[in-house]
Amino acid sequence: MTRIKKNLIILSLVIIFFMGVFVSSFEINPNSITPSNLSARNDINVAQNGKLAVIHIDDNWSDTSYGPPGGPYIIEDEIIDATGYDVGILIENSAMVNFEIRNCTIFGAEIGIKFYNVIGGVISNLTILNITGEDSTEGNNGGNGVGILLLDTSMIMLNNVTIYNIEGGRGDDGLATYDNGGDGGDGIGVSMINSGGIQLNNNIMDSITGGRGGSGNSSGSGGSGGLGMGIYIQSSISGSTILYNNITNIEGGTGGGGDFIGSGGSGGLGTGIYFNSTTDNTIEKNTLNGITGGAGGMGGLSYGPDGNDGKSYGFYLDSESYENEISIDNTLEGEPIIFLYNKNNIQIENLSLTEHINPTNLGKMVFIECSNIDLKNNTIANMTANTGSTGKFQNAGKNGESINGIYVSHCDHVSFYNNTIEDIFGGDGGNGGYQGRGGIGGNSTGIFLWTTYYIELDNNTIRNIIGGDGGNGGVSGDGGNGGVARGIHLRASGIIDASNNTLREISGGSGGSAGWAGDSAGMNGNEYTYFINNVWLTSSNGGKGIYISAYDISGAVGHTKISNYDSSDTSIPLLIEDSSFKNYDYGIHLENVSNAEIKNVECIENDGHTGYGIYLKNSDNNRISESNVSLNKYGIYLQNSEKNNITENIFSNNWELYHSYGVSLIDSADNIIIDNSISGKEYTSISVNGSNNQIYSNYFYSTDEIYAYDNGTGNEWNTTVGNYWSDYSGEDSNNDGIGDQPYNISGSAESKDYRPIWDDGPTIIINSPGEDDVFGSDAPSYEIHVYSNLEVNNTWYSLGDGQNITCGSTGTINQTAWNEIEDGGVFITFYANNSGGALNSKSIGIYKDTEGINITIISPSSGSEFGSNAPSYEISLESSYVTIVSLNYSVEGGQKIPCSTSGYIQQSEWELLPDGEITITFYTEDNLGRVNSSSVNVTKNTSSAGGGSGDNIPGFLILITIPTTFLTVIVVVYLSKYRITLS
Repeated sequence: MTRIKKNLIILSLVIIFFMGVFVSSFEINPNSITPSNLSARNDINVAQNGKLAVIHIDDNWSDTSYGPPGGPYIIEDEIIDATGYDVGILIENSAMVNFEIRNCTIFGAEIGIKFYNVIGGVISNLTILNITGEDSTEGNNGGNGVGILLLDTSMIMLNNVTIYNIEGGRGDDGLATYDNGGDGGDGIGVSMINSGGIQLNNNIMDSITGGRGGSGNSSGSGGSGGLGMGIYIQSSISGSTILYNNITNIEGGTGGGGDFIGSGGSGGLGTGIYFNSTTDNTIEKNTLNGITGGAGGMGGLSYGPDGNDGKSYGFYLDSESYENEISIDNTLEGEPIIFLYNKNNIQIENLSLTEHINPTNLGKMVFIECSNIDLKNNTIANMTANTGSTGKFQNAGKNGESINGIYVSHCDHVSFYNNTIEDIFGGDGGNGGYQGRGGIGGNSTGIFLWTTYYIELDNNTIRNIIGGDGGNGGVSGDGGNGGVARGIHLRASGIIDASNNTLREISGGSGGSAGWAGDSAGMNGNEYTYFINNVWLTSSNGGKGIYISAYDISGAVGHTKISNYDSSDTSIPLLIEDSSFKNYDYGIHLENVSNAEIKNVECIENDGHTGYGIYLKNSDNNRISESNVSLNKYGIYLQNSEKNNITENIFSNNWELYHSYGVSLIDSADNIIIDNSISGKEYTSISVNGSNNQIYSNYFYSTDEIYAYDNGTGNEWNTTVGNYWSDYSGEDSNNDGIGDQPYNISGSAESKDYRPIWDDGPTIIINSPGEDDVFGSDAPSYEIHVYSNLEVNNTWYSLGDGQNITCGSTGTINQTAWNEIEDGGVFITFYANNSGGALNSKSIGIYKDTEGINITIISPSSGSEFGSNAPSYEISLESSYVTIVSLNYSVEGGQKIPCSTSGYIQQSEWELLPDGEITITFYTEDNLGRVNSSSVNVTKNTSSAGGGSGDNIPGFLILITIPTTFLTVIVVVYLSKYRITLS
């Protein structure tokens, strides 16, 4: 080995040694920095308007002790004990001066660093800790504790700054009788007010807490807790960038306690970043964890209500701060924060947002003024709004907070496909005091769409959307109303295509109970699967205004309400078809709606508080057809509604308290009611209170008596043909199909049907099964209605070309005959004859599918081996007639995880598994409720896996490298000595 090579090796070792010395000398853990273990500087006492700062720079750096005239000025390597001072470092009135504050530690002040009227500067590699706002006196609010305050400042760069243990000052207690406590001061990591062009990169903000509110004095209320904020931006000019910051353990302050009848103070808001009237900032790749609101203060022991707990959000944006560039790579508790403004061509898919967190104050996903949004295969779940606090004595309980899963405002061309939104809970109202009423429960909404157009909702599942319960009243207080629950809320939105969506368990909150001396319990919250209001449309190139189809909400709680919808262009109707509405207060509720069409829907067993199958109020020019409206309190009810067309529907067994209400028209005119079947087991009715309505070609059938009332004017009960009345007592002597005597209509109008229909044979209406329904191995049930003027003798059915089987009006297809039918299409034909010998039949086509959905696992193949990285998968699904409801997988029989037909096994699940054979099972559920599965066995072997991403090192390192000039001198001297030339 040559001497030159030896010396080069020696030189390299020397450099590595000195670098190690420098690195190990500057390892700092923020938990270990306290005033007692620092050799601190506190010898500079500078007064600025009565405020003290340890270091104060003013008048464009006229003090040149930190650098030559004109700069650069450098404050470095200072350990500043600012205990007893307001500010550690105060710089003001510095314009376009090159300066830097670096490698310093500041603690003990109310504000670590404050810039006022500063343009240009760098802060890097600093630690600011143990900053506390001033505790107030004389009943005032506590002072803010701020790590770095930038006021009327621009063009500042903050890099690698650690801000730790910041707390707002405590609000003072009330001084005199009835005085309230002062509010706690805010705790803020970095505050930017009227500032812009700021760069916050790679900083740490940890353990930041709002100050505690002061206690009330002698019936005074407690002060509110201060806000806890990692970063606060207020009225800032544009152009600031916030990147790669770690914001953790942010907490609102605790509310102060009330005295006697005084209320407890509200807990402070906790938020990672608070946007207050600020726009055009860029927020990217920030990590947020541990954000909580402060606890509400206790009310006075005798009568004062407790304060509400503070809210907590990753980002809080007021209504004037939406215009910021917030990327989706910001995270809260590991989940992306989705808040997008003015974006185009957005595709978000396969996200699972299921942590129990509220990433923003508007929802888990927020889109404002965006176009062409595609949301696919996402899960949004587990959001709970704050509960209202309890009242005392005469005080009402506080109201619960409201919450949204997805919030979309002023957007267009939005597509929701195969998403799941579930477990969204409004906050409960607080209980009332002794004489107080309960608080109102908060509202909950799965998807909220406001002033948004061209919306597609396909194959989504929205379930368990629950309004908050109303609080109970005190001894003499009323209960609070329950919160409203809405699966999908469309406000001032239109041109909507909603197909194949499933909404389940949409439930308004329960009303609170009244005290024993209270007047009334709270009303249960309204429940809406679709809530559509304030829509006006004029044109859409021939598209649909609102279209809802293949919609099943049977077994759920809630109803579809559409209000204030108007389309002056009939080519863009509101269309609801091929859907089921069951077990609600209302099936479908239209209010102030025009040009809507309801077709082939099922509204049954809606027997709640109001019990309407279909309800129209102040709604004109709508069409309801080919629908089954049965077993409700009211079949269809029109109030103050005109020019609606009600055609080819079944209204069966709609009744309440010994009265049957098939069709009711109240103060409604110019409606057409034709070709409908209106029937009841004991009696049925149509009641008309309006003018110029046309009612003809309908079948009114009852085994007992028909009640038809006309208390209006100018209503027509026949044209060339009237209606069929099962209790008609006349005859048809000339066999022309029209009764010879008129049918008398009860009521003040003394109307008559002059051309009642004479029945020459039974009429068969098949209520179920429906056309093209699909069934599995179990034979389908059926329900038919047979109408005839003469006694019906027999009814029977056949499957395809099979034997005739006697039947009643309801039952189940013979299982043995069904077993003999092969999978595929099959016709069921029902027959009926009457005592006159007339025979009629009616057929319906359905499908049989006993196989369900077949799963083929393409990859991974059996016996495949994988290491630390979770395997990918690909499967194919095959079915003949049924549709898929859900697709999941499990690993080793664990929890079922929603998935698509290709993707990756969740890495977090894979890492929990030991080495060895692993079973992966895929499951499908079809619309008949059948679950099929298929499994594959693979092997996990991490023993030969390579290194990971490195050990996690606690604390953090501040690396101070050897100055470049020092290393350069060593190398140059050495190379010169040995005459080495580098090429």
